Amino acid sequence: MKHIFLIFILFLNLSSFLLGQFSGGDGRGDSQIGTSAPNTLSGEIFWVGTTDTDWNKASNWRPNRSVPTPTDPLAIEANGNGNNLILDQNRTILSINFNGSDKKVELGNYTLTITGDATGVNSSNYFKTHGTGKLKREAIPNNDGFTFPVGNSTYNPVSITNKTGSPDDFSVRVLDEIYSAGTSGNALSDPRVKRTWDIDKLNANAGSGVDFNFNWNSGEVSSNPPSVFMLFHYDANGNGWHEVLDGQIDPLFDSTARSLIWTGYTGSFSPFGIGDQNAPLPVVLLSFTGECSPQGLDFKWATASEVNSKSFALEHSSNLIDWQALHTQAAAGFSSSQKTYSAQLPSDKNYGPYFRLHQQDFDGKFENFPPLHLECSENTGSGLLLYPNPSQGQVQVSGFSGTLDWQIIDASGRQLRSGRLNSEGGPAALTTDGLPAGMYVFQTSKGRLPLMIKE
Repeated sequence: MKHIFLIFILFLNLSSFLLGQFSGGDGRGDSQIGTSAPNTLSGEIFWVGTTDTDWNKASNWRPNRSVPTPTDPLAIEANGNGNNLILDQNRTILSINFNGSDKKVELGNYTLTITGDATGVNSSNYFKTHGTGKLKREAIPNNDGFTFPVGNSTYNPVSITNKTGSPDDFSVRVLDEIYSAGTSGNALSDPRVKRTWDIDKLNANAGSGVDFNFNWNSGEVSSNPPSVFMLFHYDANGNGWHEVLDGQIDPLFDSTARSLIWTGYTGSFSPFGIGDQNAPLPVVLLSFTGECSPQGLDFKWATASEVNSKSFALEHSSNLIDWQALHTQAAAGFSSSQKTYSAQLPSDKNYGPYFRLHQQDFDGKFENFPPLHLECSENTGSGLLLYPNPSQGQVQVSGFSGTLDWQIIDASGRQLRSGRLNSEGGPAALTTDGLPAGMYVFQTSKGRLPLMIKE
């Protein structure tokens, strides 16, 4: 019986030993967001950084005091001392373990390419993207993913799952706001998460696209939080910020979790942000004017701000009821500063004489702005042309030879002024000083034209 008891004790000790070997040993598998425990390491080249921040200085590395090659696995010394590892040029590494060091790898304006894993990452251990540099992960396999442990002032990782049908490279950096021009310009004041994930992809999107998981922290949502959180994308080809319409948000999304999962994105790549799907109509129109010129009809307009604006269409009508688009151009998308636009219509067509702007959002919302009246000689058949029209102080009259008798008549039919113009081989100048701003009729023996006086 005594021998049986000793054998039983030996069996328990052996079992405990084996379980210790196969229950997470060195901990160098796929990391989870928030993992912070140091790992038992072997074979890595350690960044010590006790000399300075110079990557190329051998004394900053151990155990052999040699600078690592692109195929070496790296780790950061967990001794609480030393400097952050600061990138000095574009570099490639096999893998990195932050090892509970409470250190950042600062990318600055350089790109760090990693071909393997990044482990031991958390809010104190991540890649700091405080410049134009990005963290690049090479060849993420199809139906596989990678968590980019990145952030600027705080840790804002994004997980990317590649479902395009073939391996691909992805690069990520994080900015601490959403900006009117994507990664530059003024910070927006709209309901939003105050972070931008600037993401690049080597090849065109294909197959089932890409899944994202964006993460932010407490205090990183605007004081006027989104009522319905939605993913937005900045299109650098003139379309600005707009709501993502391909793919879908996780139906179980909860803003208190401070994480947004988006699946099946098949669009292009550049900055992504999180805003409000139910934001009010975003375009504030400052002005809309039209003038006649020898080249045609010239229109200008300006906006004070825009959010999610897709396009402007210049429309005309003969009765203020039926409208037809004549010209369409892209809007700014997101903008908190003044934007100006212009369009010119050729003079050999029949228009209006009423014109308006039809503004369209990316989510299908639209607004029609108040119309203006503009009529040039080609519209009346008189051969006369007034420009600029609207005018201020003086207008040029062309389209006649010799002399031309004229009258200016107000909206009530009263004649306010009259006179005779001489062409002398070119346009004749007509002074409009002293006329209050408004709509008038320029009456001549050749016909009548509308004349608008502006303040």
